[in-house]
Amino acid sequence: MTQAQINNQSDYSHLHGDYPVMDHLSMQLSHSYDELQQQVARLAAELSDSRQKHNRELREKERLANRFYHVLQSLPAAVIVVDQKDRVDEFNTVAEILFPEIRWGRLWNEVFSDHVATQTANNEWMLKDGRCVSVSTKTLEPDPGKIMVVVDVSDSRELQEQLNRQQRLAEMGEMAAQLAHQIRTPVASALLYSEHLGRHDLRKDQREKFSQRLRQSLRHTENQVRDLLSFARGGHYEPATVNLSNLIGDVEAQIDPLFANTNAALEVIDNTDGCAFIKGNSDALGGAVTNLIENAVRHGGEDVQVRLTLTPVQDGYCLRIEDDGEGIPVEIRKDIFNPFFTTSSDGTGLGLAVVQNVVLSHGGAIELLNNRSGDYLKGAGFVICLPAMEAAGEQTAAGDLS
Repeated sequence: MTQAQINNQSDYSHLHGDYPVMDHLSMQLSHSYDELQQQVARLAAELSDSRQKHNRELREKERLANRFYHVLQSLPAAVIVVDQKDRVDEFNTVAEILFPEIRWGRLWNEVFSDHVATQTANNEWMLKDGRCVSVSTKTLEPDPGKIMVVVDVSDSRELQEQLNRQQRLAEMGEMAAQLAHQIRTPVASALLYSEHLGRHDLRKDQREKFSQRLRQSLRHTENQVRDLLSFARGGHYEPATVNLSNLIGDVEAQIDPLFANTNAALEVIDNTDGCAFIKGNSDALGGAVTNLIENAVRHGGEDVQVRLTLTPVQDGYCLRIEDDGEGIPVEIRKDIFNPFFTTSSDGTGLGLAVVQNVVLSHGGAIELLNNRSGDYLKGAGFVICLPAMEAAGEQTAAGDLS
């Protein structure tokens, strides 16, 4: 055997010793490859699931977007989206009907000027075509801009106007019926006494008696007509500066004849030092206070004691009219300010309703005093609170008294 053959055998012997190592490495590579294939298959399955889920979410979003679009288009209200640059970004079909000149990208201020005639403080717009719309605006978050919902309320406003007219007509009918009912008796009495006065055989004392009764019937009729007219006016008066101290002095002088022929008495207390000024109508307020005092005398009994007190309070003044009479029964207290409510056979039931109208028209409030402390615990009591002249001036500016 040659040296070369010996060397080749030696090399083969060396290689034969490396086979186990190579076989082991091959098995490891094969195992790693199998794991890699499994991982790739798992990742591919996860990717497929994720893609399917994403597609489902996209389809769901498209479905919701499509539904939202159809809902938006079918709404009876106009929906308008304006971006941060005041440009129209989105709008529905009703918006095109209410605002025919609306266009995507157009400045909303221009659209507003083209179609809106006036706007009120209660978020209502009058369009130039005569329709009335109610507007609700909300800022978009987190995106800049705003969304407006505009509802056509023309029909409901027209129905409300019709209802108001029907109510006014019903009130006028009720007032006419009350007027006819209340005036019939004193007018009939006046006619009877006037016929008696036409007789030639009357003695002087009889003629004077019939003349006095005729005057009483006519005065009663005049008072009823006055109450009805005051109630119908609804508290619309020409405002002026009123000194409440002077007003209660005038009331005291005017009411004095009522106390002259009775045992009733009136006590007037002024705690304002003559510096109680309001904005209003002196005749209307004086008539309201006089009405309350007359009620106290009429319902309080022959010896009733009436107290009229003027007191300064925060931001205004209070007039208290109290008596020591029998008071107002609990069961009718809730109704005393209702028009035409009366417990008297010859009353219109408008006295306290007129007083309340006058007080409210001056920006004030009137309240029945149920549980009072003081000298007069049994009788009726009312308190009228009126704003001082500055606050009343603001009320006048709003048009409540003019």
